[in-house]
Amino acid sequence: MKNLIHFCAYVDSLNILILACASTCNVLFMRFHELYDGIEVIDEQNKPIGVSKVAAKKVIIIFKIYVQYKYNLIFVF
Repeated sequence: MKNLIHFCAYVDSLNILILACASTCNVLFMRFHELYDGIEVIDEQNKPIGVSKVAAKKVIIIFKIYVQYKYNLIFVF
């Protein structure tokens, strides 16, 4: 019985880890073109300044942290 309880706890931990990894992969696959090409950066008057890959990475990371915090998932990057 003790082994069954440990196994169930292990499976639950594994499910959370798999969910977090799948979520991270989903964001990376869906936003790959933004990471590869960059996103348009605008100023306060909504005039385009240029295209930035660094800004794309920061936005995706911030979005990923927000979603995981909102749904109480663990952080996996």
